[in-house]
Amino acid sequence: MLMAKYQIGKVSELLGIHQQTLRYYDTNELVVPYRDESNGHRIYSIYDIYKVTMRKQYQNLGCTVSETKKILNEYSIREIVQHLTQSEERLKKQILYNKLNWIGLGTFQERIKRIPKHLNRFSFRTRPARWHHIHSKNGQLINNPNTTKARQIAMDLMPLCVYTFKFDYGEVENNPQSEQNQWDITIVTPHAEKVEFDSISSSYFIDKETCLYTILKQLETYPIKSSMLQPALDYIKQNNLKLNGNIYGNLILNGLNNQGENERYFEAWLPVETTSNYNPTVLYENNQRN
Repeated sequence: MLMAKYQIGKVSELLGIHQQTLRYYDTNELVVPYRDESNGHRIYSIYDIYKVTMRKQYQNLGCTVSETKKILNEYSIREIVQHLTQSEERLKKQILYNKLNWIGLGTFQERIKRIPKHLNRFSFRTRPARWHHIHSKNGQLINNPNTTKARQIAMDLMPLCVYTFKFDYGEVENNPQSEQNQWDITIVTPHAEKVEFDSISSSYFIDKETCLYTILKQLETYPIKSSMLQPALDYIKQNNLKLNGNIYGNLILNGLNNQGENERYFEAWLPVETTSNYNPTVLYENNQRN
């Protein structure tokens, strides 16, 4: 019985796979069809098409083209089972990261929705507990293996993972115009533990804390300065509060305004303690909304 033969265009149509992908398989010797010497066209047999579908099977399990080539042409059954165990671990990680990115999408949407309500206004909110790892100091990226590992986790988990600025408590108190700042990579707990961000030896933990919360706006790409926090610091003094630790915050969103200028929105958390004379005044509309 004569077996049917198919040109590359028909295989692409029947399987829903781009022709360029089929050519890539051919170039990498994964699925090598017969070449018609008269015109150079690729001619696929039923077995060739089967190998294409097997490539998709192993691709769905996280295998690369080179790994699939070995599975189809070189590996013993024992080696295939061993490799599929590794694929199982990769898929478990993929499922976990997909779930965390879904959570990150929700938190990202929530932060964006808070912008009109909290821009240049103050309220008391609980800053969540987070694991931190330093990313840059005064405009210079930190370069070491631990930081690289932290960044790799961050790249896969943004926006659940965020870049967080830090202004040192003493520096803000003694030099309000200081431009010195630190940026950290941060992930809230317990998600940091799930991806072993907390196991990086140079990561550090910041517990949850009640803070004065506000959202700030900065035009273009001007650097973050502690002077941006002056309205919040004035509010603290005028309401008989006291700054009680380092100030943290993070970028929420980049966007364009009606004038075509780039705008960046940041949320800031200022830890405070009250005094016996605490009597809040209203500096901005809706000052005490949560």
